[in-house]
Amino acid sequence: MDDRQDVKVQSPEPLAGAGSPQPGAFVRWLAPGLVLAAGLSALTALFWPTAWSMPDKWMTDDTFSHGLLILPVCLFLLWRRRASLAAAVPTPSWLGVLAMVASAFLWLLGHVADVLLVEQFAFVSMVNALILAVLGWPVVRVILFPLFYLYFMVPAGSQLVPFLQDLTADKTVWLLRLTGIPVYLEGIFLHIPDGSFEVAEACAGVRFLITSVAIGFLGANLFYKSLWRRALFVALSFIVPVVANFFRAYGIVMIAHLSDFKHAVGADHITFGFIFLSFVIICLLALGATFRERQSDEDESDASQPPAARQSQLRSATAGAFLMVCVGSLALAAGARAYSDYSGQRMISDIVPTRFPVMVASPWSLVEDQRNDWTPRFDGSDAEFMETYSNGDQEVRLFIAYYAYQRQGAEAVNTKNQFGRNSSWQRSGSGRSEAMIDGAPMDVLATRLVYYEDHRLVWSWYWVDGQFTSSPYMAKFLQAKAQLMGGMPAAAVIAVAADYELKPVEAKAVLHDFLNNLEPLGSKLERAARTGSPTAEAPDESALETAEDGDS
Repeated sequence: MDDRQDVKVQSPEPLAGAGSPQPGAFVRWLAPGLVLAAGLSALTALFWPTAWSMPDKWMTDDTFSHGLLILPVCLFLLWRRRASLAAAVPTPSWLGVLAMVASAFLWLLGHVADVLLVEQFAFVSMVNALILAVLGWPVVRVILFPLFYLYFMVPAGSQLVPFLQDLTADKTVWLLRLTGIPVYLEGIFLHIPDGSFEVAEACAGVRFLITSVAIGFLGANLFYKSLWRRALFVALSFIVPVVANFFRAYGIVMIAHLSDFKHAVGADHITFGFIFLSFVIICLLALGATFRERQSDEDESDASQPPAARQSQLRSATAGAFLMVCVGSLALAAGARAYSDYSGQRMISDIVPTRFPVMVASPWSLVEDQRNDWTPRFDGSDAEFMETYSNGDQEVRLFIAYYAYQRQGAEAVNTKNQFGRNSSWQRSGSGRSEAMIDGAPMDVLATRLVYYEDHRLVWSWYWVDGQFTSSPYMAKFLQAKAQLMGGMPAAAVIAVAADYELKPVEAKAVLHDFLNNLEPLGSKLERAARTGSPTAEAPDESALETAEDGDS
């Protein structure tokens, strides 16, 4: 469709099948544009903490610094579609109001479960729902990809770090052995005759993967028209950076090995990684160019409504109709925000136990920890308890991080929580093990730690809303359920740890024996949450009422 055809469609002359003249683009877009601008401003103000959390993350975490470019890119994509937008007729849509219901409920779940990532995703969905409600599907259909691309503002992906660390370490070892370099793998630590290497969080390749995927989706939209080409380029944007990171880690080890550790360490390590990964991005774009389809702005215009569909539309709705769906959508979002504040106030508790003595049957006994060399990091907890128990030459540490109630920054499940603090103990691997918790079998999280020549196995699980679980997702679900349905506000993370010399199976046997002799923790935690004392029974409420009546 050329520019002359666009001008002809926007002319004030009557259209076939339309009962009245078609207004000009400016007049047609004035009312919905003003209403949408006001609605988006109100929505942002209403959910300001969630909205601001995204740019705050972009500016403080280099992994997500690409987020600063997402909104300008979306505006550029809208500009490319300006001819199609000028020809489209904004029409209020109750479908957008329904989408707002789903988005607001998703935000509510994320808020009560203190999952900021879900809140951010839901906020972008609410923005898109409001646009759909005010402008309608015919307009949204034209700008569908720019609206989808807004989701790349959400700083997601850090959850992949442990998985990518383990995967990179495993594949790097495979490449080293393939080239004849003897190597021993201990979790994320690689040992060759010349020295040792750690696949640190920065070496996991998450930043590179996230950036590559964002480029992949954008390139698929700009370079290709057919679905299979777009899918292929997006798939390459996932695969290429992950595989390339294997070779980057392998290259760093080989350069250090061949240069007697004079290069590819320290600043050289970072420089080499940056240059290599930039080269891979160029290779990805070059690879995509081999099957590129030429797509012009005219193609974007043709992808909008066909002329027959535009001719069948009536003139733009009244300003009152746009305002009605906008206010209705905002009212639903405000309702979710108000209910979250109400339920959050209801769950606030100031009952925090000052002591948490845990009994264990003989031959285990409580001892004083002389070394005090392990301090897990749970900064938001209301109380932390650490005890050491021994059985001959066997020792087990019991750690409990207690939360009177969970809120943002003080959650049992949080990516910042870790069992190694600073540079003392480092995670060398993760997995799962089966254990007996309060007499019932349950899978627990197994984390292997290393500190120089010392090795430690940590089993951990959660206690939320009176239930044990080792799944972080189930723990978040129980937290949301408790807040929405009036459950128990308290939560805890429980961990037991034992040292081993050669293999983790040595520590497994010790932990199994300790847990089999440990008194039930569930009832103690529940009493602590209700009374503040894990050893005293909960007071009789009827007796308390009688005492209060007597005092009065």
